[in-house]
Amino acid sequence: MIRVNASDNGTPPKSVEGTIYVTVTRQQDTPVFIQTPYSVNISENTPVTSKIYSVKARSHINQPGTIHYEVLGSGSSPSYFNVNTTTGEIIVRSNLKTDLTETYILKVTAFDPSSPSLKAIPGFSTLSHLVLSCTEPLDHSPRLIYHL
Repeated sequence: MIRVNASDNGTPPKSVEGTIYVTVTRQQDTPVFIQTPYSVNISENTPVTSKIYSVKARSHINQPGTIHYEVLGSGSSPSYFNVNTTTGEIIVRSNLKTDLTETYILKVTAFDPSSPSLKAIPGFSTLSHLVLSCTEPLDHSPRLIYHL
């Protein structure tokens, strides 16, 4: 904010005061996901809170904490998986045995945390997908059945 006062040299002098508001917006750098596409196979027995994968985005600023991650809603995926906001680590958040889904598609966005209100605007965030294939382990050891 800058206050400006203008006056003349008249008799009596006249003056007027005004305020100028200046907004400085830094240039945004849209993060870019690296090492895509993302895909991982996991067991339905994977314990809750396990770190199962890590997504990574970069920007030209490239300073720690300059990119944050967030899971976006899509099907049941956000109920079963979460992402660490600062590291990009994907974490199991619910027991996978309670769901019959075999393949989850997790939508993860990367954005500049200094402008969180802009993350929904195209050009200020990046979206990537992680395909998680859930396998069911054998409940019993295989056995050979031999008939004569």
